[in-house]
Amino acid sequence: MKEMMRQCLMKWLSASWLCCLVGCTYLAPIDIQEPEAAAEVSPSDYLVQQSSIYPQQGDRSYFHLIEDANESLQWRLALIDAAETSIDLQTFIWEADQSGWLLFDRVLRAAERGVKVRVLIDDIWLKSNESLLASYEHHPNLSIRLYNPMKVRKPSIGRGLYFLTHYAEATHRMHSKVLLADGVWALSGGRNIGDKYFGLSGEYNFRDLDVLSVGAVVPEMRHEFDVFWNSNIVYPARYLGDAVENEVLLGETKKMRKGVEDMKQTQLPHLILSSRSWAQLYRDAQASFFPGRATFIADTPGGEERVLDEYLSQYLYEAQREVVIVTPYLIPYKASFDELEEMIGRGVRVKFVVPSMGANNHLITHSHYRKYRRRLLSLGCELYEYRHDPSEQQRAISDAGGNRAPFLCLHKKAIVVDRRFCYIGSLNMDPRALMINAESGLIIDSVGLSGALCGQIDMMVQPENAWRVSLSETGALQWRGVGGAVLLNQPARKFSQRVWDSFARWIPIESEL
Repeated sequence: MKEMMRQCLMKWLSASWLCCLVGCTYLAPIDIQEPEAAAEVSPSDYLVQQSSIYPQQGDRSYFHLIEDANESLQWRLALIDAAETSIDLQTFIWEADQSGWLLFDRVLRAAERGVKVRVLIDDIWLKSNESLLASYEHHPNLSIRLYNPMKVRKPSIGRGLYFLTHYAEATHRMHSKVLLADGVWALSGGRNIGDKYFGLSGEYNFRDLDVLSVGAVVPEMRHEFDVFWNSNIVYPARYLGDAVENEVLLGETKKMRKGVEDMKQTQLPHLILSSRSWAQLYRDAQASFFPGRATFIADTPGGEERVLDEYLSQYLYEAQREVVIVTPYLIPYKASFDELEEMIGRGVRVKFVVPSMGANNHLITHSHYRKYRRRLLSLGCELYEYRHDPSEQQRAISDAGGNRAPFLCLHKKAIVVDRRFCYIGSLNMDPRALMINAESGLIIDSVGLSGALCGQIDMMVQPENAWRVSLSETGALQWRGVGGAVLLNQPARKFSQRVWDSFARWIPIESEL
């Protein structure tokens, strides 16, 4: 019966798709592009000189944790403003909101002063005016490419039907987030570009994490960017459509910059809204960099090789004392329970930190995760669920510039093994990240950095910030919070969440989450 229904659905979609063919706008075919690499830097460039402060010895690198939302945006501005030769930016989402426009303005200004800028963005959530995007890409110093773009661009119904009828191809996305400045500084982690990631949203803000890197690992990150940039799954934005007239482009740019300037009086009074020297920020950060050795691991374009998952598994298998996993989306695959049982059986402490229902921005993912709570606890795992209303100390990290969102959501992705090795990147612990998307991240060997990261996580799981989930003597789930208070039903922000959660768990899309 299920197979018959599936066949009927596909026939209906195919028929609908054929009906839309005549009125659809398609991507134009293009010639194979010559491989490109970032421009070579000069020893006199400011960022090269700043990187030389950190002794370059063999495979050593230096790392600075960035959990504060405001600091994360400041560092992006600082790297873009200081770049003199090249900027390479890779992201899954670039929102058309105040921080999105601010960063695009700075990237455009960098191109205008002669910096070679390459922007690689996934196409799935892109909402930009395609003619404007094509026009900006005609700038001699600004290149924009889309990852795995939909072959049908317009109308929306045609694009949607194309997605459904070419699902296996279209559902694969690039989830990595990397910013490289002059090929010697790199910022990577879990944050996309948008107000929720930088503490500026009025809806909710994310508790997230980035890491700033300098040293031997940065050329590896630069190489992986080039691999994606030159792959046959990307598409130059200049071919999306006809470029607008120059006067129109200048008018749109002026309008954008007027909007950014207006933010100084409204939403973003605490930010530096024009290019400037960030020398003090670079000086102040020197004391907080940890030395270590690292490898940057990225899945291949198109997702044919699941490199990151395999590489991380080796570190987890070799754990001797402790594994701590922080993930916004947890849906364990079947084999992982055997691996967890083996680790715990030889004395390894395993701790998961995930969002509570109220702190999860994808409720359907939470609905499928919750069926695994009991089994994780039965194996001996520790389980904490981050609150949507944590302490003021946690709020100060996630809210910025006097903004206070109604609640927080957890978006942090990190793994710590034996308080020596840590992973920071884009990978979630769900089927989509592990088997469908292209992910990336740094695996770092640094006792100092891993210890600092564990310190952050230890604060996150304090009773005022997270619920400790456990099994009662009768085997019932319970949530323990501030003052030893115990809940017997999972905490939620509002009743409607509970209603939707009770239905969402039955939607058969777990393998796609």
